[in-house]
Amino acid sequence: MTPTYLFGPCATGVYEIPAAYTNVKAVYTNTAPVDAYRGAGRPEATYTIERLVEKASMELGIDKTELRIKNFPTAFPFKQTLVHTVDSGIMLLEWKRQNRWQTTKVLRQEEKSLKPKEN
Repeated sequence: MTPTYLFGPCATGVYEIPAAYTNVKAVYTNTAPVDAYRGAGRPEATYTIERLVEKASMELGIDKTELRIKNFPTAFPFKQTLVHTVDSGIMLLEWKRQNRWQTTKVLRQEEKSLKPKEN
């Protein structure tokens, strides 16, 4: 992971997560200081939370898209657990309006039926 300021505040993504914890360890060395440049930390945080959502959906036996939709914020402004406040957003509206969640569900069912069955 990139050791930057952005990872921690972005760790919960766009989801309503009531509790989060970040642990940062600083090390003093005799080498030149190095840090990421131009926004690094956010992609790593996004990857981490999205991977955790996928893993949770597998362990809970819930469709990953449904789990995401279930945890989108519904009231704004929305105070993220660690730092930021999101003043507006239409995440759930966009998902429903474009009917992506249903399409995704149907595609996953079709995908399962197309996989070769083991003997």
